[in-house]
Amino acid sequence: MKKSKYENFITKYFELNKRQKQMIDEFIRNYSRYDIKWNVRIELPEFLKDFTEKYSLKKMPVSLAYWYYEKGQIEENCSVY
Repeated sequence: MKKSKYENFITKYFELNKRQKQMIDEFIRNYSRYDIKWNVRIELPEFLKDFTEKYSLKKMPVSLAYWYYEKGQIEENCSVY
């Protein structure tokens, strides 16, 4: 992630409420956990495409980190970013 994007991400993070911060923390942990080479492909949910591109994230770990949650739980908070 570029420095300017990182700074933007951190700024927005500190504007979140406690529940949203916990969700983002868990998402980030899962993103790094799933950032390995997989022999399968999972389609990136449409609403995460802008987020993924904006912060130059890898599609597969983002998809897997998202699917860790029940559908929609993170979707409602993703618009913060």
